Formats: sequence, structure tokens, C-alpha cells
Amino acid sequence: MRRLLLALGAAGVVVLEVAVLVQVAQLIGWWTLLLLIATSVLGGWLMKRAGVRTLAALRDAMQSGEALDRKLADGGVVLAGGLLMVLPGFVTDVLGALLALPVTRPLATRVFLGVLGRRLADLERAVPPGMGGFGPSTDGQYSQEPGPVVQGKVVSRDETGEDGG
Repeated sequence: MRRLLLALGAAGVVVLEVAVLVQVAQLIGWWTLLLLIATSVLGGWLMKRAGVRTLAALRDAMQSGEALDRKLADGGVVLAGGLLMVLPGFVTDVLGALLALPVTRPLATRVFLGVLGRRLADLERAVPPGMGGFGPSTDGQYSQEPGPVVQGKVVSRDETGEDGG
């Protein structure tokens, strides 16, 4: 049922895009093509910029040990906005701009994190007992269920690059 709704929604977006495109073309003529190209170029630039910033934030967060969920989600929302703007059509351009604009992005990021959190919780409930899932325990802390034990050895490197152990 979910796939059917998704397919119907995608078909509805395509029909809406074509209808809006025809209306805009009747109003401004060949400038419509130039406007579509400009929004696609802007979307590509946004995707590149968001990708570079997200990778830099990921690197910095990993070096400092800070949480990265908000930064990654924010970068993902901008990437999604850029992708929507690259697609031909004005409806997707408006949606993409709403995702990418600094004024509306925090709301989109909160919605994205909320949806992602619910999906992860659904996945966690779907993991059979004893399969090594993780999730919040009764005291609110995250705990690891026991899973298969893998024997290994920790190897560290000192400053010279030599194996230390």
C-alpha cells in the first residue's frame, strides 16, 4: 500500500509540474527555459556547497568527539533541497528552496530528525531478541544487547607509526 501511495504521489507531482510549467511558459515565454536552467545551476551549487560543508563538519566533529546528528541532518536537508532544485520544474524548485533557505531550514531539519528517529525506533523494535540491536533501556541510557562474541586484538600505533602492541 505504501508503494502505491508513493507511486501515486510521484505521478501527481509530475502532472503538477507539467501544469505549472505550461502556465509559466504561457506567461513569460522562452524565459521559462532560462529560469529552469538557472534554478538547476543554483541547485547544483547548493549541493556542492552543502556536501563540502557537511564533510568538513563531519571531520571536525570526529576530531573533537562532539555529536554530529544536527550538523549532518542540516547538511542532508540542504543536499535534498539542492537535489529538488536540480530537477526540472518549478514546484520542486520551491520545495528545494524551502529546504535550503536558512529561515526555513531549522524546521525542515527538526522534521527530518523526527521522522528519522521514528524510523530508527521502528527498526529497533523489528530486531529479534538476541540479534545485537541497541536502544534506550528503562533508565534512558543506551545499552547494547549481548550478541555474538568476536575475539580480537587491539593494536595501537605510537607517534612514529610503529606498532605498539
